Amino acid sequence: VDKYLSPTVPPYVTCSFRRPSDHRCDRRALISNSDYSSSAISSTSMQAFARWYTSSTAAPSSMRLSSVMKFIGGTNSRRNPLQRSRKFQTNSYGEQSPELAYVNRGPRYGSGPCTFFRLPFVPPDQIERDGFKGIDVALVGVPYDGGTTNRPGARYGPKGVREASSDHLRAVNQATGVSPLELGLCIRDVGDFNVSAPWSLESSHDEIEKKFANMLSHGAITPLSVGGDHSITLPILRALRKKVEEPLALIHIDAHADTGDAYLGSRFHHGAPFKVATDEGLIDPKRTIQIGIRGSLAHPEQWQFSKDSGMKVISMEEVETIGVKGVLAEIKGLLGGGK
Repeated sequence: VDKYLSPTVPPYVTCSFRRPSDHRCDRRALISNSDYSSSAISSTSMQAFARWYTSSTAAPSSMRLSSVMKFIGGTNSRRNPLQRSRKFQTNSYGEQSPELAYVNRGPRYGSGPCTFFRLPFVPPDQIERDGFKGIDVALVGVPYDGGTTNRPGARYGPKGVREASSDHLRAVNQATGVSPLELGLCIRDVGDFNVSAPWSLESSHDEIEKKFANMLSHGAITPLSVGGDHSITLPILRALRKKVEEPLALIHIDAHADTGDAYLGSRFHHGAPFKVATDEGLIDPKRTIQIGIRGSLAHPEQWQFSKDSGMKVISMEEVETIGVKGVLAEIKGLLGGGK
């Protein structure tokens, strides 16, 4: 890594990873050497991954090679791969790929500033200068809870997830053996989307929508958002709807259906985003599934809109009866191979 980095580049920039199958993925903005172009995993190695994934017992039967390749073909990563030998690093865990060696650097109680999953952090000034170019998956915090009707505090969610994931989450799934950081995608923590007037609910939603729309304008980037109260889902759906130009299908896992209506003077609170999203044509209720709905109600018909609009609602009691495989079958039956 040092061979390609200017001595003036900050130490955290050494997060530029080598990717599977002898290729390397870097963000051009992190590299000061002008003759080193941004690159990533080759289509050949991604095809190999897609074939492995779709042939594994863990993969959903509805996931076809063509659909995986359609997604991969749209990522930012497929450009000018450099042919380089795969390097491994040695740390306290033994010999590991650079991806794992980076997230396993040092003891977790003393690893520096917390980021989502110990990923490299892209500072705001760099985003302002270069946008989100080269990033496939952007983890972004939305520390806003102005839409809560009861307990505040969700604004601290991004900070809490960063701390917990930095301290406790490891890079490899023990059950499946999958290491998400080694799948050839450029994944970064891009900080938080803050709002300028948090006491104004609707203007805050407008700001959040504009910031996500700006992110989505930078090619085939997938945002992974951490809130924040559930009201932030509405502006994010508005930005996504403009991007795909058709109503979205929705998989919603929650205790509450969040299809209420006006309450305490507003219909944009955290208990109503999916009713408003349906009313605005952001989601297709007949391709929406709500899973794990549970708990007590204020009145018997609190979530009646979900059923009347055609959403598939699976209560927690039903989840316990049909199990995870049954839930996955419901999702497959409802969504099929659509978006």
